[in-house]
Amino acid sequence: MPSTDERGDILFRCRFFMSNICHELERNVMKFYLSIIATGIVSFMGVLVETAMNITFPTLMNQFKIEPNVVQWLTTGYLVALSILVPMSVVLIKKYKIKSLFISAILFLVLGTLLGSLAVNFEMLIAARAFQGIGTGIALPLMYHIILTQSPKSKLPIMMGLGGMATSIAPAFGPAYGGFMLQTFGWRYIFVGLLPIICFSLIIGICSIESHGIEESSDIKMPLNTLAYLIVAVVSLFLFLSHFKIVFVVISIIAWILFGITNKVHKLIELIILKQRKYTLLLISLLTYQMLLLSVAFIIPNFIQIKMGINPMQAGMFMIPGAFVGAILAPISGNLLNKFKEQYVICLGTALTIIPLIIMICYIEILSYNIFLLLHILMMVGVGVTYTNLMTLSLSKLQVNNLSDGSAINNTLQQIAGAFGTVISAQILTFFLSKNEQIGIVTGSKVSLILISVLLFISLFGSFSALKK
Repeated sequence: MPSTDERGDILFRCRFFMSNICHELERNVMKFYLSIIATGIVSFMGVLVETAMNITFPTLMNQFKIEPNVVQWLTTGYLVALSILVPMSVVLIKKYKIKSLFISAILFLVLGTLLGSLAVNFEMLIAARAFQGIGTGIALPLMYHIILTQSPKSKLPIMMGLGGMATSIAPAFGPAYGGFMLQTFGWRYIFVGLLPIICFSLIIGICSIESHGIEESSDIKMPLNTLAYLIVAVVSLFLFLSHFKIVFVVISIIAWILFGITNKVHKLIELIILKQRKYTLLLISLLTYQMLLLSVAFIIPNFIQIKMGINPMQAGMFMIPGAFVGAILAPISGNLLNKFKEQYVICLGTALTIIPLIIMICYIEILSYNIFLLLHILMMVGVGVTYTNLMTLSLSKLQVNNLSDGSAINNTLQQIAGAFGTVISAQILTFFLSKNEQIGIVTGSKVSLILISVLLFISLFGSFSALKK
């Protein structure tokens, strides 16, 4: 039998050992949260500036003497770079350490931000937006990769909600930020204002991001021919959305077919998961909400400036209350999946989104500023309940080894859907504005919102079909 002193020494050692384990666990948990914050900030900044620049279009058109279909490439060029980098992330994450990729994302974002703030011509501005798209295209998949591979299963819906804030809430904050900077300091400070926050994110990321379960593999090679077809397909698609010329559709379709063929041999991303019906139906619903977010972020600031005579800063500030509501609900709404049937959660969120949209459509020409603001907040309540839950539910239908591919496909198609929504809304508004500005802005906004509402109804049926037991 051990003596009393020996038993005391053993007990002390056990307590010391358990204390060290608890301390290490707490430290790892803290690092996990900080790594999500770091990658989330970079993703948020990249998406924020996407819609922030929309508010500057009239100013830039006048300064650089360019047409609307040209200035639109500030958004399109960014989305092209983003859409190409996101699917590449599947290979990049397997080939390089997460921390190295994070630092690369920061460097590209800083380069683009500096170039944009110093731009002396429109070409420099386009290059700046492309570099920002590359940085965001690396950071956004990293954030979801960390969440999907390091979150406890019980916390996954909440963490996906927090991650989803970068893509769901930033578009609503963008016009407010852009309008404030434009009116107070000038459009260049939209870029300058990002730098302190990006540097803050870099410090957090260097201290917290670790490569759990990731090993560098020099044997993994980037399938350059597959990537080349993807670039041609995406660029041609965006050219069609900007100019509506049939030749770009033909080129894009051919490039997509060649991409699909070569991807089977020289794999960039696992497209076979699109054959999983439940995943694809939920993905379509998610893409519909992405179209809604970016379309509304374009329509409303233009409507209240032209129809109500509000200045750019006030038009941008209009979006903030709804953005805050959506930001708060995005992580909280993940808990609803643990308490209620999935169908009920999606139905509730869609109803809360569509009802305010229908009221806007019916009474848009006579709505007061305050009522319009209230309707936007209610719509963002619906978005907050539905958007990130659709992302979580779609990925939950995949096998664990397909999560990186699913996340890459989700994020890539979200950018394309967002661009499609923005460009279609811009074309509709331009068409009606050319006839009569005051009547055209009302009619064009109505038509755009009707199109979005119809797509939301269709996506709701698809979600219900996918979530049937």
